[in-house]
Amino acid sequence: MTISIVGHFVNGQCCSTVNDNVDDPVLCCLCNRNQSIQAERRESKIQQEKQAKKMKDKSVQRFKPALAGDTVMVPIPLVDRGRAEFANAKAIITETMDGGTYKLGTKHGLLKQVYSRNQFTVCAEKFMSLEEVVKDREVSLREVAIADSMGHGQGISKCSCTQSCRNRRCKCFKNEVLCNSRCKCSNSCSNKSDNANFDNC
Repeated sequence: MTISIVGHFVNGQCCSTVNDNVDDPVLCCLCNRNQSIQAERRESKIQQEKQAKKMKDKSVQRFKPALAGDTVMVPIPLVDRGRAEFANAKAIITETMDGGTYKLGTKHGLLKQVYSRNQFTVCAEKFMSLEEVVKDREVSLREVAIADSMGHGQGISKCSCTQSCRNRRCKCFKNEVLCNSRCKCSNSCSNKSDNANFDNC
């Protein structure tokens, strides 16, 4: 059954090709639109693959390939480190993976994610060896930043204790740091002197 609506052929039964008895077979408007959409999607995919290959080739030309055993510096995002902490984490390439990605390791463990070549900088000298990497543990970049921190990593510890800040209920005492001006603890706080003993829980 073929219906003509405003000059368009529409197959009322299955929305496919018009019946064979038509001299010039055409697609109904719905099928024609569907085919056009599929053709545009295929073309779009081809162009995206071309663009991805072009970007990858430019990246290969810009960044020299790294080898296993090279020491690298991985930038630490601001949200993962304190303002006065190191901007980069020192790591070593433990494995070169398919697709141009690398597995990195540190003295605190293997980094959980894999990195592409443009996400780190290769050092001219070797500051680490593969024997120094803890391979039986996986850590995040934030955990590495905290471990390498001169303080306590991201953020500042503060408490709001109403007593003497001498037990694990106190956030500062639990983190083994002295109470500071940001804390809202009482005047009886005994965790502000350099003689604070964190061993007594």
